[in-house]
Amino acid sequence: IQTFLLYPSATIPVKNSNFATMKALRTLIYTICISALMCACKDNLPQPETTEAERTVIIYMMAENSLNRFAANDLDEIRQAYASVPKNTNLLVYLDNSSLPIIYNVTAKKGLTEWKTFSQDQLSTDSTVMQRTLKEITAKFPAKKYGLVLWSHGSGWVPQSRAIGIDNGKNTSSNNGLQMDITTLRGVLENLPHMEYILFDACAMQSIEVAYELRNVTDYIIGSPTEIHAEGAPYDMILGPMMRGDVLEVVKQYYATYQNWDGVVISLLDCRQMEAFAQATAKVMPQLSEAVSQDGGTEGIQIYQPYSSQTEWKPEPFDMEGAMFHTLDSDSFTEWKSALNQILLYKNATSNWTSVFSGYSHCHLTDPDHYAALSIFLPNEKYEPQGWNQKFRAFQWYRAAGWDKAGW
Repeated sequence: IQTFLLYPSATIPVKNSNFATMKALRTLIYTICISALMCACKDNLPQPETTEAERTVIIYMMAENSLNRFAANDLDEIRQAYASVPKNTNLLVYLDNSSLPIIYNVTAKKGLTEWKTFSQDQLSTDSTVMQRTLKEITAKFPAKKYGLVLWSHGSGWVPQSRAIGIDNGKNTSSNNGLQMDITTLRGVLENLPHMEYILFDACAMQSIEVAYELRNVTDYIIGSPTEIHAEGAPYDMILGPMMRGDVLEVVKQYYATYQNWDGVVISLLDCRQMEAFAQATAKVMPQLSEAVSQDGGTEGIQIYQPYSSQTEWKPEPFDMEGAMFHTLDSDSFTEWKSALNQILLYKNATSNWTSVFSGYSHCHLTDPDHYAALSIFLPNEKYEPQGWNQKFRAFQWYRAAGWDKAGW
């Protein structure tokens, strides 16, 4: 073989063979040898590796509703802060407002660039659409850790009532459109990479029912139990911490932005401790349930949204710590508060905050000494006409916290 490689014109003496046969044989051997060497060389070449970033953060903006004009403001804030995006991270912004959906890739070098423009509109609050879109992004921008911002209207766990997101499908400012329930959101996220954190840039999403439902798909949740300003998260201030995964700094900067402006209530939860917290809550559930079932049992507890026709008769989100303080005996509250401290990494609230509703105490901090900036649903007979008590039973928190054993 070496002879033929070095001297391709050499011949092999073969009995009763003519020149054509010898040439064909020589060519065949030569081809086999070259192929073998090429394969060997290929095996020794360094193989290209998939570039895995330290972190990929996705801002998923469901803005095809009355908030669509505020999306442009947040994009401007991102443009102001894009230089804070580290080289080993990815930032993608999915925007669906009054135009066709678009995905921006944000880098410190180029700022916002169009990564994908959709040729037709899509319902961004549809579970199939959301899952497909997020899967495409995470596949194209793999990372060790992921962060997710869900941007839109919100109403906590309450199903079919702006639970998270509105997409009217008409590229208008109407709020009549498809919404996503929290149990559906959980199903979407279960089919995606685990999230390091979820930031809800939406009203009323920091409820224990939501947090417990999502406990297995994310480590941390940042959000508010009440209304947030339409301006939403201050991306020019929090983009750097978001990209570093510094969730504590994110929530601190969020609060600082609104502290001397229109006010805010906000907190940071550690979802990894949720199972133990549910057990601690189940332990005191007999006291809580008995107290709130009595007339006036919720008196004095911080309310984050009124129960009225203005809110479509959605149930009041009560502050969780306030509810426990006003219903439990001292020893039980102290023990339960110790469990709360394991999941509540940060809380803060201004004395009052902006509300689209007027004349209600829900937009004022009524008990600054006993609040968690985390809401809880307290079942009540008055919710029967709207079916809230029944719909509440579909959530995992219902059984984990012992509401089922309490007779609800």
